[in-house]
Amino acid sequence: MIDNEFKKLLDEYIAEHFTGDESTDKDDNSPPPRILGALACAVPPIAFSGILGGLIFNKREDDSQFEPVGETFSEMLMRLIKESGKKPSEIYNHAEVDRQIFSRIKQNRDYQPSKDTVISFAFALKLDLPTTKKLLETAGYALSTAVRRDVIISCFIEHKRFNLMELNETLFKYGKSVLLKRK
Repeated sequence: MIDNEFKKLLDEYIAEHFTGDESTDKDDNSPPPRILGALACAVPPIAFSGILGGLIFNKREDDSQFEPVGETFSEMLMRLIKESGKKPSEIYNHAEVDRQIFSRIKQNRDYQPSKDTVISFAFALKLDLPTTKKLLETAGYALSTAVRRDVIISCFIEHKRFNLMELNETLFKYGKSVLLKRK
């Protein structure tokens, strides 16, 4: 349960950072659109490099498909867990992610998690806001100032309040969806 002092700080943070209105303030936790296939079909078969959604893509020489350059979500998560010095089981248990799901993430470099799963791992790893944003970006997501739920999550991260139960209680009190899905 959040104390009155943090509630006041949170209300001030929302007032200062929330840029949306009721039409933009929705909880959109759907997976990012899969546009790479469409992009590959639309681009003539010439060498191409570019940035799409913050990720860098290069055309493969052997075909007309594009591949991400740099860390994927799975690779970045595994690196961050290693750098934390904690056991992977400590992290996925704290993130409330099932062991089987964690195993899929670990084994599949192209695993596509839900936004909530990425946020849960960020909380378990106690990541700062820039690192959390980068981890979200590797999975195709962002924290938007036009979405009140994202602003609340950002406030928790900036103020190092990494308790998922407290976050969920706060999201519920503000009428926002809680972090439940771990896929």
